[in-house]
Amino acid sequence: MNTYNENKEAQKLFDAGLAAQDYGQLKIAAIAYTKLLELDPQHVEALFNMAIVQHDQGNLEKAIRYYQMAVSLKPDLAIAYKNIGDALFTHKQYDKAIKAYEKTLSIEPQMAEAWFNLGLVKKHTQKFDQAATAWNRALSLKPEYVAASKALAELYLGQHKCQQSLDIYQNLLKKTPESNEIKQRIAALHLLHGELSLSQKICRDILEKQPDKTDVLSIEALIKLKHGEPARSFEILHRALEIEPNAAPLYSNLLYAMLMDPDNTPTRYYEEVKKWWQTLGKPEYEKNLYNHQRLPLINRKLRVGFISSDLRHHSVSYFLLPLLKNLRNYDISTYCYADSSQTDDFSRLIQQKSDFWHTIFGLSNEIAGHLIEKDKIDILIELNGHTAGNRLTLMAQKPAPIQISWLGYPASTGLCNGTFRLSDDFVDPDGCEEFYCEPLLKIKRPFICYAPPPEAFRIKIAEKNSKDQITFGSFNNPAKINHTVIALWVAILQQVPNSKLILKSNVFKDKECQDKLLIKFLKHNLTNDRISLLPFRQTLVKHLKQYNKVDIALDTFPYNGTTTTCEALWMGVPVITLSGKNHVSRVGADLLTVTGCPELIAETKNEYRDKAVNLAKNHSQLNHYNKNLRKYMSNSGLTDGKTFTHNFITILKRCWGEWWAGNCSEQHTDHNP
Repeated sequence: MNTYNENKEAQKLFDAGLAAQDYGQLKIAAIAYTKLLELDPQHVEALFNMAIVQHDQGNLEKAIRYYQMAVSLKPDLAIAYKNIGDALFTHKQYDKAIKAYEKTLSIEPQMAEAWFNLGLVKKHTQKFDQAATAWNRALSLKPEYVAASKALAELYLGQHKCQQSLDIYQNLLKKTPESNEIKQRIAALHLLHGELSLSQKICRDILEKQPDKTDVLSIEALIKLKHGEPARSFEILHRALEIEPNAAPLYSNLLYAMLMDPDNTPTRYYEEVKKWWQTLGKPEYEKNLYNHQRLPLINRKLRVGFISSDLRHHSVSYFLLPLLKNLRNYDISTYCYADSSQTDDFSRLIQQKSDFWHTIFGLSNEIAGHLIEKDKIDILIELNGHTAGNRLTLMAQKPAPIQISWLGYPASTGLCNGTFRLSDDFVDPDGCEEFYCEPLLKIKRPFICYAPPPEAFRIKIAEKNSKDQITFGSFNNPAKINHTVIALWVAILQQVPNSKLILKSNVFKDKECQDKLLIKFLKHNLTNDRISLLPFRQTLVKHLKQYNKVDIALDTFPYNGTTTTCEALWMGVPVITLSGKNHVSRVGADLLTVTGCPELIAETKNEYRDKAVNLAKNHSQLNHYNKNLRKYMSNSGLTDGKTFTHNFITILKRCWGEWWAGNCSEQHTDHNP
């Protein structure tokens, strides 16, 4: 066989093909390489270049075939295996792509690009830790590899490893100091870290040059919300939506901010959430992607799916786990669709308690929806509402015949496609239906069930007497501490001499954030020495210990606490709550009533103040609560997982029976469902 050096014609054709490739004339290059391979079918360089031409033309199968011919002649041609992996990755043949990249790296382990691409495939197959390992290896070989740095930083962000992500982005910013994209990611990470002043400074810097950058406007709005300024947050988000009306995260943030605003009304919220449906939900629903054909419940279990970004160490887990644990006693198959790449003790426990687990983080709505359809889910329950990481646009497509919104959000989602909302007759009394797009399903109270954390060690019993200082506290999200809440809390402290107030949040490690909040109290003549601002504690044990410093917990309004109220009661701390007219402001009263403490519920602000002041003076009652609240809670429906699950199943089976009767019974006349 002649080599191309020995064959002038072959050399001429090879040079012609190479020149055509350089100029982007792929068809001419393909003709030249074809003629060359007719002369010399074993010309490795021509086979390799022909594969590249075919790949660039979108002929992936032909490209793979030419690469394979090249490596059959030159088995150590690592770049060819790498390119085979790229073509297979494009074809979504992930397992084969992984094998190709692994073969590449067995020949040339120093090829950073192969490590990077291997990481991409691992991420697409939800093997996130393996993706991180591959990208870290790529960076060890090529420290200036920007794409690998960005990919790793985003992966860490999705896993809630915020500090690792922040370190990478800050290093990238040193190399590209004018990159607003990187600055924006750093601002978002500072926000998640509770470093509001640093985040605000970066946002202002970007917005001076790009005032219409909606992602940055969203961060700025969330900073305002964390400062307890929901009206200002709404204004910023409204402006951002005028620029980018189809941005789902912006709209969700706007609706969430409205719930924090004491001047908001249920009617105003309802009007806004209907706009969300018209803009973002209805177009997805009208795609009509799913047929909802299901078999009767004969020789099969009812399939129930839970979809959320919070199937991890998150407050949602405390209320989902008792349900999953007890569902195993019923003819139910449970499927969890986790829209997060974070793995922790809670995610592992939820996975252990469910029958099937799918990670849908990074998957498009269509791919995730078809996975749900493939699983033949009968009832799909979403747990996010308009909180971060939600999949409401997927829910709008309606991948399951019966859908329910529950647990994670205290208002209408805006889903007008027949999705139900699970509630009870206290948080949503008669008349509330007019403020929901969803039909309401009323479960026997309560609408949630709390699983006390195993880390909740015994309560510190401390007998109070008339000489002891009274400490009020609230560990709620500071976004819920609006100007109305502050005014009422100050009125309470002013009537209880020598009393103190403890607030706790991750944002209080930020000195400017502390000062901003303290100034608001100072405007009401409450001096700083009566307020303690505690930072977030990294472990649950340390967090729960802080309740031993509190005598009376003060609930926020109009957005009540849920997990914080349950934690306080479990730790022997009574909670004063103000009951409102809609779900968001009635949760506290629901929890207290079920626990057997209706005397802690106020109907007006004056009554809220008086109850807090009078309880502060009633030391024997405080001692009684301290000793008995955990027992009350243990004996109540709030922690009775078995009864709650029975009530939950009753609702689900009723929904299934009604849907089946109205949609499928005639299709299966031979069966009696």
